[in-house]
Amino acid sequence: MSKILMLRHGITEGNKKKWFYGETDLPLLPEGIEELKRQKEEGLYPDIPEDALFFTTGKGRTAETLNTLFGEREFEKIKDLREINFGICECKSFDELKDEPEFQAWAYDETGDVAFPEGESRNHFKERVCRGFNYLLERHQAHEEKTNPAMTVIVCHGGVIAEILDSAFPGEKESLWDWMPEPGSGYLLEVEDGKIKEPCLLGKVTIY
Repeated sequence: MSKILMLRHGITEGNKKKWFYGETDLPLLPEGIEELKRQKEEGLYPDIPEDALFFTTGKGRTAETLNTLFGEREFEKIKDLREINFGICECKSFDELKDEPEFQAWAYDETGDVAFPEGESRNHFKERVCRGFNYLLERHQAHEEKTNPAMTVIVCHGGVIAEILDSAFPGEKESLWDWMPEPGSGYLLEVEDGKIKEPCLLGKVTIY
């Protein structure tokens, strides 16, 4: 059985301050790097073979996480797997945004079509994330033809992971956000016939 390890990047200032952010390229905090190292020492992550494929989203925090956990590795960037762009609401907390009409329109939108000014809608986000993950699966399957069992590692973002799993396993969780892992954690997915099976959570889920 081949596997995909899907990890959320480590702790940033945005995570600590509970900001809505995605497009902003925040680096890992020093404590985020130390937390990743601690989790690796404690055996949170599975063994990764030398011939594994590695991917990030092109954001610095995803590359920093990959390098901290697995050393200097060659990796491909899948920009479609970047976090949602919150536009003018980037790097602001719920308390700062809760009374803003633009945020309320997005937060209470039931269609998924409302976009942040200078940002994107939930539907657009879902469409590109699914497109990016399908590309990842294609690359993984091509790797399977050469290496069996194959392993692929993608370091991405909490909202991306939640969207992928909610789309793959609709109705299994009460909310999409119930899939979201802690920073530095994620899921190990088994892949069979090009489809992902029940994901195994590393660590615990968090509250968005």
